Amino acid sequence: MEELHLDLPAFLESCTRNVLGSDIQHHLRSEAIPAAHSDTQAAVELIEHAIGSLRMLQSMMIESSFCKGQLNGLDVGPLVHAAWPDIWRWIVFLHTRCITNQVYGGKIMRASLHTIPYTLRSFGWYADLRLLVIRTPGLISMLTQYWLKEDEYVKQPELAWDHRYFALSLEGLLTYGTDNQHHTDEEVVTCIVHTVDGGAATVVRVAQIVHAP
Repeated sequence: MEELHLDLPAFLESCTRNVLGSDIQHHLRSEAIPAAHSDTQAAVELIEHAIGSLRMLQSMMIESSFCKGQLNGLDVGPLVHAAWPDIWRWIVFLHTRCITNQVYGGKIMRASLHTIPYTLRSFGWYADLRLLVIRTPGLISMLTQYWLKEDEYVKQPELAWDHRYFALSLEGLLTYGTDNQHHTDEEVVTCIVHTVDGGAATVVRVAQIVHAP
């Protein structure tokens, strides 16, 4: 267990280190997603490149948010906005094939579980991207289902779950809307409540656990 816990951060760092910034868009093309029945080493390498690209993309978005959205002369927000359909297809792939079905083994499963909330947590900082994410069918409900399980994740050392990563992603979507987007907070909350068995009462209970000292 201890070795697995220590190995995961190193693996995630390796995935990111092996990707060039100029290759992110290439690695995140929908065409690069492995076919349904592909579990070869070549498929694993494609997934590792995608995981590294998603994580590097998030770091670029954080950095550009402190530079009025610009990074090395590039306007990051519109670029990510245009690439969102491919990014979302990769997230769905990580969710279904890598986490739920665990087709590619435990290491890829754990890396995917970390990468989804890591990638999405800064999208709320960009007004247009925030709206795009909120209104992507299935995304909020997917994040919510993982959020409900985080109390279990923190008890599993092999997951290295030292923060409530999905809670942070949902919180980011609720926190950073512009003044004319207040109505979208209601959209997020409504989707969360409708996703959860037990509705609002369950949401309140889980939120209390997440924010407990």
